[in-house]
Amino acid sequence: MEDPEINFKGNRLRVEQVELLKQPDFKKKMKMKTMSPVITRIKREDGKIWDLNPGDLRFYTALQQNLIRKYNSFYDDVYDGDEYVKIVPEMGSVKRKRITIEKNRTATYHRAYLMHFEIEADERLVKFMYDCGAGEKNSMGFGMSELDKGGKMK
Repeated sequence: MEDPEINFKGNRLRVEQVELLKQPDFKKKMKMKTMSPVITRIKREDGKIWDLNPGDLRFYTALQQNLIRKYNSFYDDVYDGDEYVKIVPEMGSVKRKRITIEKNRTATYHRAYLMHFEIEADERLVKFMYDCGAGEKNSMGFGMSELDKGGKMK
């Protein structure tokens, strides 16, 4: 590593080790949990952007559309498989987080969610979601998921 130090929120941190984690065996139906909050939004009829929550069915429609759109953009192709994506959260595990994102000295606030969930979709879409994240603002670290080894789903 050329420069083993990184700047994190104004603090210099020394990186001692970087390790590549083994990916799970992707299946059509898997139990997952978020490692970072998921943000999913829609544009309302009045033009305002509205954060969706897991109690709103539009949350899941927006997740599906976002996943397929990112897949098509990443592969510069049209996804040719089954577009069915079913995400079922363990509602007792859902935790709302209020996130502040600053840009050009202006703060915006978002509602985002941590949760344990089951996903059922084409294995390619499950793997893609694992690799790039669910929902919006993935480049900022939102929507990261991992295999749920705790088995909180019923």
